[in-house]
Amino acid sequence: MIDKTVDDFIKKQKKHNTPETFIAKAAENAEYVTCSTHPCQFSHPYANQDKKLRITPIVFFGKYSPDGYVRSGNVKTQNCFDMYGSASFAATMKFLTLQMSNGRSVLENIKDNTVEGKELLKASGKDPESLRENFLKVFKQSDSQITSSKIKQVYFPLGNGQYHLLSLLTPSPIVYELKNRLAAINEDARKKKKLIKQGEITEPFKEIFMLKKLKYGGTQPQNISKLNTENGGISRLLHSAPPTLEDLRIRLPKNDFFKECLNVHAFKREFDGLRKLFTLPQYSVIPLEKIRKYRNRMLEDIVLSIAERAFTVREALKKFPESLKEEQRIWLNKDENVRINETNHWENQIIEDMAGWIIENLRRYRNILLGDAEKSAIKNELQNLKELWK
Repeated sequence: MIDKTVDDFIKKQKKHNTPETFIAKAAENAEYVTCSTHPCQFSHPYANQDKKLRITPIVFFGKYSPDGYVRSGNVKTQNCFDMYGSASFAATMKFLTLQMSNGRSVLENIKDNTVEGKELLKASGKDPESLRENFLKVFKQSDSQITSSKIKQVYFPLGNGQYHLLSLLTPSPIVYELKNRLAAINEDARKKKKLIKQGEITEPFKEIFMLKKLKYGGTQPQNISKLNTENGGISRLLHSAPPTLEDLRIRLPKNDFFKECLNVHAFKREFDGLRKLFTLPQYSVIPLEKIRKYRNRMLEDIVLSIAERAFTVREALKKFPESLKEEQRIWLNKDENVRINETNHWENQIIEDMAGWIIENLRRYRNILLGDAEKSAIKNELQNLKELWK
């Protein structure tokens, strides 16, 4: 039985809209389609125009390795390969990349001779082996490696006057996988921002700013590759400008770290979140468990920011002022043994100071007055987060 996704696609064609005619025609057209994981046209749109000297198409999937590099083999992409050819063969290229019921593309199923691939070829009523052989012509074979002067070249020295000539090519499946993931992150953020505006508490979300657009192929994206055509020729680039140097002067405490070293305005998002939480109607439809989870997440974010500043001050402090609280001198001491050997009374006092700073700023800047139950809950959570700030 032919796969439903494939069957629906074939039925939508203006010509050859039956499996018997379409599959046979697609197999015939496969000779004029080239499969590649690194299409040369991304480096230069006219790199492959010389019909007598075609650039060798690269098909490289790579092996997975936990080495931390973003490269072929380490990135799981929605499309594991790309294709290019004349626009008149666009239907054939689309057909070969359709996802079948087993989660693999038509071309992958045909190439690996899976059960689904065999059933698909049989549906044409033609010789399956002959059709498979024709489809696999998208993987162009060559005895030599041919490049082009239109592609950027790198001469890699080997010594003794020897060198490798390397052509820089773009892994288009990874390029558009990045675009898809960025789009998913932005869409998730958009939906959750909408819920926040409606007064609903949501799970945390991420945002990535300062993205750039890069367009391949100008007004003719179809001349580059199939993936490029589907994306309108537009890919996304992460921000890669040089870092901005900040003022390295650190404000050191004289009497109280929390009052002198923390800028409450840097905690605007967290305090705004707590204000929304503490001003919810008494009989809110939001489950209590979800409210507590949100509160604890905001407190954790505050603690992480406080800890970051404390560790910075800890490194910068050369001498402790006598006026600085004793417990804070222990906490901010660079020598870990000092904190370990002291009794736990200093930890309890740090929790008191930290909770007091949070509660006081909620009162002063957010007009939120907390009762004993809320204060106790905040202190308990700070105790649970001790490993983050200790």
